[in-house]
Amino acid sequence: MILVSVLLMAPGLLPAQQHVVSPNDLRSEVRAAGASRERNAETVRTFLNSEMAREAVGKAGLTSGKIDKAVAALSDAELASLAARSEKIQSDFAAGLTNTQVTYIILGTILIIVVAILAG
Repeated sequence: MILVSVLLMAPGLLPAQQHVVSPNDLRSEVRAAGASRERNAETVRTFLNSEMAREAVGKAGLTSGKIDKAVAALSDAELASLAARSEKIQSDFAAGLTNTQVTYIILGTILIIVVAILAG
């Protein structure tokens, strides 16, 4: 009993608790996740500001402001998926898809954004 009292009164005598993840590692992961989200958001913004996407957005009757708000509300996973789709659409267009085909793909992508927002 006396030994327990002495150990409790002198915390320096007890071994320090080890955290599973160090605070520095945690900060690094949070920074990396934020940077990844920002890169994905920039990829999507760049894509949506392209001429072919602006035409499709206009045909859908949406404004860039509404799209920007919807993109900002996406989860990290949804945003990463949308960024990957945006890159694929741009590469498909560069590979020879017609404007009409790309327009349908873009409208489908915008629909995914809207559904994700409504479901959230």
